[in-house]
Amino acid sequence: MSKRGYSLVEVMLTTGLLSMIMVSSVGVYLACYKTWFASDVSMQAAQKASMAVQRMVYGPYGTNGLRSALATNIVSVAVSNNWSITYNTADGGRYRFSYLATNKAVMFADLTGGNSNAAARVVSSKIVASSITPMAGTGVTVRVTAVATHRLASATNTLTSFIHYRN
Repeated sequence: MSKRGYSLVEVMLTTGLLSMIMVSSVGVYLACYKTWFASDVSMQAAQKASMAVQRMVYGPYGTNGLRSALATNIVSVAVSNNWSITYNTADGGRYRFSYLATNKAVMFADLTGGNSNAAARVVSSKIVASSITPMAGTGVTVRVTAVATHRLASATNTLTSFIHYRN
């Protein structure tokens, strides 16, 4: 008598083993997906904080940033969680960076030509906290905390940098 095919027990065992392998591989996939997503959100928060500081250092929209500020013409005001810093540059420009906690954004205004009511433009958004500390004519320390959120993850990143006035 010859045996052809598999018995019911062999088929059931194989199906059970394959089911366990599939369930565990789906679990590993979901864990990897959540980790990747959390890392992505964390990188977005770091990028937002870095971009805010970079634009303050080098200047947004083709203008000069704090690095080009004349050390003798810096006016900084900090009230509660808000701050602003107004500065002049060697090329005759006058600019202002400000942070408003209610807007959660770092703003920039070009005040060149005596336009003290120039509309402020957003330099970086989703900034949940920020502070400045002037350092006696040599520069300013800027601290920025950015947040990035998505339905599966949320992350914050704080970046502190000293900006040395070039002039």
